[in-house]
Amino acid sequence: MAEKTAQFDFFAEYVLGLLESFGLVGLTEDQINTYLPQLVAQLEQRVGITLLPKLSDKDGDTFARMISTPEVSGKDWQEFWNKAVPNFEEELHKILIDFKEEMKTFLV
Repeated sequence: MAEKTAQFDFFAEYVLGLLESFGLVGLTEDQINTYLPQLVAQLEQRVGITLLPKLSDKDGDTFARMISTPEVSGKDWQEFWNKAVPNFEEELHKILIDFKEEMKTFLV
C-alpha cells in the first residue's frame, strides 16, 4: 500500500529522530524492528483520529479511494491533506509535538 509506505517512512523517520534526541541511540536492530512499528502505528492513529473528522463527505470519499489505491504517492497524500484540511501543517505540527511530549514522559 503506497500510502502506508510513504506515511510510514515519514513517521518512522520522525520517531527515530525522537528516540535519538532522547539519547536512545544504542537500540539493536531487533529492538528497532519490534518497537518502531508500534510507535509509528500510535502516531498514525493519532493523526487519523485528529484529521479524519475534519474531512468533508467528498474528501472522505476521496480518502477512501486513495487508501485503496496502491499507486498513490506520498506527494499525492501531501496534496490531498493540504487541500482537505486547510491548516493541515499546523494540525500535524500540534500532533507531532503532543506525541513527542508523551514519548518523552514515557521513555525518558
